Amino acid sequence: MKNFYIRLNKKVSAFIILFCSLIFIGNAYPQSTIKWMAAGSLQNWYSSYGCEIELGNNPSQEQEQYGLRWPSLYQYQDIQCAKGVFIGVKNFKDAGNKIWTSKVVHIGPRVNGVNEIFPVSHVLKSKYPQPVIKVDGVVSQTEASQGTVDVVDPTLPWDMEIETVDNTLIGVTMQRRVFQFSNTFHDNYIVNEYTLTNTGKANPNDVNAVTYPGQNLDSLYFFTQFRLAVNKNVRYIFGNATGWGQNTTNDVRGDGKTTTVVNPPNWSSPAEESMRCQFSWDGKYSAWTDIPGVDNIGGPIWKTAEWVVATDTVGRLGSPEFAGILTLFAPKSATDSADDVTQPVTTITFHSDDPTFTQNNDANDLARCNAEFGYMTRGHDPRQLQKMGETDLISPSKDPSLGQVGGQSFGNGYGPYNLAFGQSIKFIFVEAVNGMSHDAAVTVGHQLKWGQINNSQKNTEVMKGKDSLMMTFRRAIDNYKSNWQNAKSPMPPKEFFVTGTADSIAFSWSTFTDSDPNLNGFLISRAIGQRDSTYHVIATLGPNVRSSFDKGVPRGVNVYYAIQSIGAQITSNPTLGIWGGNALSNMNMTLMADPTYLKKDVGSGGSLKPTDIRVVPNPFNYSADLNNLRFGSETPNRLFFYNIPGNCTIKIYTEYGELIKSIQHTDGTADEPWDCQTSYNQIVVSGIYIAVIKDNATGSAKIVKFVVIR
Repeated sequence: MKNFYIRLNKKVSAFIILFCSLIFIGNAYPQSTIKWMAAGSLQNWYSSYGCEIELGNNPSQEQEQYGLRWPSLYQYQDIQCAKGVFIGVKNFKDAGNKIWTSKVVHIGPRVNGVNEIFPVSHVLKSKYPQPVIKVDGVVSQTEASQGTVDVVDPTLPWDMEIETVDNTLIGVTMQRRVFQFSNTFHDNYIVNEYTLTNTGKANPNDVNAVTYPGQNLDSLYFFTQFRLAVNKNVRYIFGNATGWGQNTTNDVRGDGKTTTVVNPPNWSSPAEESMRCQFSWDGKYSAWTDIPGVDNIGGPIWKTAEWVVATDTVGRLGSPEFAGILTLFAPKSATDSADDVTQPVTTITFHSDDPTFTQNNDANDLARCNAEFGYMTRGHDPRQLQKMGETDLISPSKDPSLGQVGGQSFGNGYGPYNLAFGQSIKFIFVEAVNGMSHDAAVTVGHQLKWGQINNSQKNTEVMKGKDSLMMTFRRAIDNYKSNWQNAKSPMPPKEFFVTGTADSIAFSWSTFTDSDPNLNGFLISRAIGQRDSTYHVIATLGPNVRSSFDKGVPRGVNVYYAIQSIGAQITSNPTLGIWGGNALSNMNMTLMADPTYLKKDVGSGGSLKPTDIRVVPNPFNYSADLNNLRFGSETPNRLFFYNIPGNCTIKIYTEYGELIKSIQHTDGTADEPWDCQTSYNQIVVSGIYIAVIKDNATGSAKIVKFVVIR
């Protein structure tokens, strides 16, 4: 009961916060909509205001880290805290003919853009309709895949695109196209293309009105900022402040500076320095001393906490990822569309709670605009590692926060540009995440916990994630230079239906077209016990097969599946880590969001003898091993009624005769789960319980007793 009321109070508190926030957000966000980019392993949400601000998707205080999820098939991989887009100009004449020495319009990181940014359109496009996944007859979608595709366009060079158009208070129309490839070598970056056009349109009541006709825009700067925290999974392993990025460490390339890191050696190379990027990782957090002799780099999970399942406490590394931004293109001018390799001209790191730059921004405050313009144009800061005085990333000793509770964000500024009325400029950058794989994080984490490796060896493996991110950046550059032609992949199946039946898991699927000459078959992969697990290929099937089944799973344990189309041969490119073989459709597009499980047939007689009915496990001991004596970490309270009639009623009573749950079992199988919850969703306490199982066909009943130990 105590646990129930704790959970209830938490949900009530969250509801109050959400309700109050919605009252505010509802007024502050007229026209605001959210759409998800979910074509690959990296997934993120995108706002109709052209930028993803702090708490901009969900005002709940549990959502500070929300979005930029990788690898997205695992839970609580969110890395993004807040982003910001500032557009600033000099000598701007407003509608009242007032001349502003600096005028800056904002969206994010903590301002909502109202009265500065005016949404015009927000459209989700896809090369093909969204695949339909059903589990036991019910549509099974993740949060990211629930959005409706507005436009299906088979001519798209990529798999999915979100197009947003916004007018701004300074008469600049901002178009953002966000797009992603499902190709498994390119699915962990998302491309952002911003086009700024001097249209003069700003009137919030009439987006077609020209508010500032004919005005040329002087010294325009486009500035983006990013507050990242790697990642949500370990927030309450270490401490709440890490969820805001207090220990986030940032580094930069392409700024003309040099690295001061001596360990690991070759932290930066000339090839890396030719790229224009900033990136972040989970740096040292001195406040965490839970495990004597073990530092927090990579996020060792040795205990349970919010967003951590019990099976992870064997030591998995929960935050070995690297996340960053790579500039692909910035023009030399509005009349010269050649790439200006000196852009961005500003690369800075700054306190994420800086009162001048990150909150209470106001386009109608001249002093604030002047100060912000100074940030946007201040050039290349010393790198954060240099500010920290950190030279050893394998045995770090310096404070990434530089004494600031909120940690450090980074920003990129592009400019100056003179934009005559009617002219446009375009910027292209990618958001990307890469690093140690989930399986490697388990292996290295286990080795650390079992004493087979030390901190330095563990950290050496974690820091290799930077090289993985740089590989992703190189792939994005190669794809961009090919005019986006180097990341083709086959379409996923159109439908994927999975049904837990008696004695097998059944699959059926369909395709968008049966005449594709490049379709060479299908792969079906499976994870047992939890969605956050390793997926193994269990079947390779021919191109004409449309159904299959699986009998190789334990009875009653949650299982998850995904199906992939096998496409044409791909060209090997060892420089980019791309090897030969067949292209595959993206697993994330057809991955079940909900589990099914193997059941048992009731037998040819339609009902088993009452003497065969049993409760498993009995006694149910909450302290028993989750995987060997219970039904896995996703269902820690689950027990089963086995060998029951296919159509029956199960009534569960306390030892005092109080009815606490009634279950109608009608699926024709011999198995029915119960998660130890009453009709009022309370978790039952320790005690003796009585189940009365009545066969609805014959009227006969069976009484069984079982024990719950907590």
